[in-house]
Amino acid sequence: MPPKTKFSSEQIVELALEVVRENGLDALTARELAAKLGTSTRPIFTHFKTMDELTAEVVAKAKSIYKEYVLAGLEGERAFKSYGLQLLKFAKDEPELYEVVFMKQGSGPSYESVLESEGNKEEVIKVISWTFDILEEQASWMFDNLMLYAHGIASMYRIGAVDFTEEQLDSMLSEMAQTLVTGLKAKDDDKYHFLNPEFRAKLQG
Repeated sequence: MPPKTKFSSEQIVELALEVVRENGLDALTARELAAKLGTSTRPIFTHFKTMDELTAEVVAKAKSIYKEYVLAGLEGERAFKSYGLQLLKFAKDEPELYEVVFMKQGSGPSYESVLESEGNKEEVIKVISWTFDILEEQASWMFDNLMLYAHGIASMYRIGAVDFTEEQLDSMLSEMAQTLVTGLKAKDDDKYHFLNPEFRAKLQG
């Protein structure tokens, strides 16, 4: 029977998350975490066989925190844009966790891996399809392109290169959404729908 410790596995994961928030995923070592715990490394390995196992739990926690951010966006009045704004808020508030979720992808991040890491695509596509009165296939194209745009800004937040206001970000995402819808219309004027006047007025307001 393993020895009892005063730390639960959940507490160890939370403290490991603090280490990552402060210094990044590469700083998460048994020695660093033990210093945070104020003990030897023994409590860590009582609950986790290896540091890789613990790291996987921390990554899962980071993804869970990200999901809380963006799903809150889907509850907004302009859910599609709110989703993008919440992504950017996460990158600004939690730059190290943003890197864990989107920039620590094995041999390196790729177009496909970043979009796959979103994990909420199906929900957002339904919102886009309803909002813009377009097919889900078209909504998927819009989602991919807007996410690439938003992640470009988020990556600049990660390195401290930008500090846009919420109003600036709101305007930037609105303009990009309208540009993408116009692009859909240009692809096939008979097949693709443009925004209805009522929704366009709300978006621009």
